Amino acid sequence: MGKLHRVGVTLALLAPGLLACARRSSEPVGSVSLRNETAHAVQRAADAGRSDPRFDAEGSLKPSGRHIGWLELPSGFREQPGSSPSLGTYEADDMPLEAVTRFLEARLSAGRIDHRANGLSFRDAKASHTRLALPAMHVTALVTDSTARRVRLVVEDLSPPAQPPLPLDVAAREQQRERTHGQ
Repeated sequence: MGKLHRVGVTLALLAPGLLACARRSSEPVGSVSLRNETAHAVQRAADAGRSDPRFDAEGSLKPSGRHIGWLELPSGFREQPGSSPSLGTYEADDMPLEAVTRFLEARLSAGRIDHRANGLSFRDAKASHTRLALPAMHVTALVTDSTARRVRLVVEDLSPPAQPPLPLDVAAREQQRERTHGQ
């Protein structure tokens, strides 16, 4: 009776584990590997979000807090020499173009999108998610160095100038007056 009792206790302890193995082995092999791959992809994205401050936990680019016109720029972009308040050029290294595209698509309602081999342009883009009459912009995102995964972001604010340009005849008179009085 002692041996039989020990075998029964052993089987009772092992039964849940054996049943779990039997259930898993009846699943198709592809579904188990797909589930594992998905879990690994989710973990990699979460790890990337923790290790790269430009991205949130879901792997989306964070806003930077810097603006050109009404458009907030994504994190990780450096302003390039020659930028102005109405035409800004920014670059970021090790930046996936897809992340920049998702960031911009969430904020822009484009009149037209031009796709290029190395990026895309949002032409006559307006702010999405607002009813305010904000001026249009041209926003272009291009991969300029595929090895470094360098992305260039060009933002042209199409706001009318605060001071309208002088009519040609007035500008010509002003230039003539400067030449005459400047000597």
